[in-house]
Amino acid sequence: MPGLCAKVAFSYQKSKDIWRRKETKEDLIVKTDKGSFWRPSYDVRLKEPHAAISGITGGTCAVWFGKDSSIESQREDTIPTSNNKRSPLNADLFGSVCYTFQHGQFHKRYGDLTRVDACLDIFSLSSFAKRVFKGSSSADKSQLSPRLNLIFQQQVEGQ
Repeated sequence: MPGLCAKVAFSYQKSKDIWRRKETKEDLIVKTDKGSFWRPSYDVRLKEPHAAISGITGGTCAVWFGKDSSIESQREDTIPTSNNKRSPLNADLFGSVCYTFQHGQFHKRYGDLTRVDACLDIFSLSSFAKRVFKGSSSADKSQLSPRLNLIFQQQVEGQ
């Protein structure tokens, strides 16, 4: 389709700890019969037990420039496939809300990490609103529906 398109996107992210236990020197040093040893967490991103909530919101905007914005077949010997018009301006919003809970510091070889994550994603607010207020076919519902992801992690053994 002829024309030129300019697109822009923005997002804002915020995270808030409900509680967090900071790593201390005592957490890093393990005392045994053979002396003291420095043992950091197996993964620096998993070293502090915490509970947190986070969110991201954003939007996209597209502007089409061109003399004809109709969606038609490009060949002259065929009948146009659609009479739809492409909108010269498209805008949409998206968002996500997540909750994380972690117990353990991932220092020990057995059972030192339990983590639960729950995340609700809305990929396209305009598509979701159309589906809610106008209704749509079941094929459309699966593509742009909000998605809830639940993740459970438990260290059983190993490093």
